[in-house]
Amino acid sequence: MDCLFLHDKSDICSDRFEEALKQSGASYARMTYSELASQSLPIPKLEVDSSTRLFARFPNGSLTDRNNDMLLSMVIKMYDFSYVFDEKIYQESSQKYEDKLYHSYLYEKLDIPYAQVLNRNQLKSNDFPLIVKRRQSCLGKGNVLLKSEKELETLIKKKDLSHFVFQKFYELAGDYRVILLGDDLIGVVSRKVIKYDDGHVGVKVGKAVDLPKNVIDWCRQIKLAVGGDFMGFDIGEKKDGTYFLIEHKLSAYFIGVERETGWDVARKVVEYVLKQ
Repeated sequence: MDCLFLHDKSDICSDRFEEALKQSGASYARMTYSELASQSLPIPKLEVDSSTRLFARFPNGSLTDRNNDMLLSMVIKMYDFSYVFDEKIYQESSQKYEDKLYHSYLYEKLDIPYAQVLNRNQLKSNDFPLIVKRRQSCLGKGNVLLKSEKELETLIKKKDLSHFVFQKFYELAGDYRVILLGDDLIGVVSRKVIKYDDGHVGVKVGKAVDLPKNVIDWCRQIKLAVGGDFMGFDIGEKKDGTYFLIEHKLSAYFIGVERETGWDVARKVVEYVLKQ
């Protein structure tokens, strides 16, 4: 078998990857972590050999209560794969690299401008508006925009905020997603921030754009430090023209990017895996 494709059942890009695997002509098997757990415990049993590449997407999907890190670690240690996608990340905890609190530590260490995390016990009236983000989430899930201390007090009554970070919210001149694969820049797209009536915040992908070289270099620095093969980086542009890191994503989602730009991201990633 050329490739074992392993993913969480919530991965919205999984069907696109299977299409690309079929088009490549490679022999492959597709399995979710849930299927692996239910069919193979206590010991995962897989029909793979030393020529098989493990194409493993982020093991925890979009749900913080579903952690497949240990299951993936068992698979990597038990089988002699010829190549493991994102292997450096999986040598530790993938959740560590997805944690927005860890992001702030990493960006500070690398001296990269970022949306700084605020201490919610020391907030002042001029810190508002601010955005509250679940430390591990994607697609804007769990993000809430707070405009006042009263709204914060209401949120505190509803949620355990120990799993959230508080960041200053900026009215942006631009919002962007940078996508890197290996050493290559796949591209940059603009994004539109959407503020819903209930306070939640999301984004919609726009057209392909260019960003200054130093901003792309920030993304490369982070990618090198994290060790991911395929990553997305969210960049904010303030109204004074300066840029900053919002966050980075492992196993980046790209359905909107393909739709708006025509880029075949799934094919590029599959080709990258099969060349290893």
